Parts: sequence; C-alpha cells; structure tokens
Amino acid sequence: YNGTNLISAASVAKTFLADTNAVTLTMTSQIANFIRQASYNGTNLLSSASAAKTFLADTNAVTLTMTSQSSVNAAFTTFAASDVTTSATSAALALTSLNTFQQAVATSLGANAAETRTLTLQSNFVNAIVDATTTGLGAIVDADIGKASAAVQALQVRQQLGIQSLSIANQQPSVLLGLFR
Repeated sequence: YNGTNLISAASVAKTFLADTNAVTLTMTSQIANFIRQASYNGTNLLSSASAAKTFLADTNAVTLTMTSQSSVNAAFTTFAASDVTTSATSAALALTSLNTFQQAVATSLGANAAETRTLTLQSNFVNAIVDATTTGLGAIVDADIGKASAAVQALQVRQQLGIQSLSIANQQPSVLLGLFR
C-alpha cells in the first residue's frame, strides 16, 4: 500500500486498457471486412444500404424474400464507435453495444437460416418438377416414336402383301392358259 504499488496498479490498468483497445480495434477491423465482403452475385444483405431480395417461387407469381440484415451493420457501427480506453462507463457502454451487436447477429443468422431453408426447399421442389416434366416428355416422345414405327411396319406389310397379290394375280393367266393347252 505504498505509492509505488499504486503507480504499478495504475500502470497495469493503463496497459490493460491499451491492450483491450488494440484487441477491440483488430476485432472491429476484421468484422468490418467481413461485412464488406459478405456478398454474393453483387448482393450484400449485411450492408447499410442493403434491401430485401425477392425471388419468383412459382408460375402464380408467388415470391420468396431474403430480408435485408442491415441491422447487423447498424449495431456494428455503434459498437465500432465505442471507446474502451477513457473510463469504466465508456467500457460498460461498449460492452452494451457489443451485446446489442451480438443479438443482431443472432437474429440475422436465424432469419437468414430460415429464409435459406425456404429457398432450398423451393429449389428442390422446382428441380423435382423439372425432372418429372423431362421424364414425361421423354415418355411421350418415345411413345410417338413407337407409334410411328408401328405405322411404318404396317405400311411395309401392306406393301409386301400387295406385291404378293399382284404376283399371284399375274400367275393366274399363265395357269389358265396352261389348262387350255
């Protein structure tokens, strides 16, 4: 409890705050990069300017929507602006904004998972319909080819019977003339 120990404790606290600030800055930089790079086909549902994306689900114009998750970016922006080095009050406010950010991420993940599952189920359904349609069309084409083949064979049989009957008819006068000889 002498002055030296108090100075050491203050020095340790100052070092701790500086280290905490460095970790916080590194973490916020990584999160900012993640949010900035979280895009697919030019769409980033986490950005502050993001809007919901709507997809056509069927031929009746029913749509499915991926909602904007810009609340994650808003909560992160508040957390990133927090200062943990000035006082215990500012550190407590930073912790509160971190908890708010964590809740926004959890809510966003839940919504995104549900919407992704809906889109996946719809995609599987559409693929099943496409496969069934392809199979059905293939069967129709095969049936038409079989029908056409049977018709061609029937015509060939008629032609052969016609040729045979002409051959028999041509032989009849020779037989009759042979009887008169």
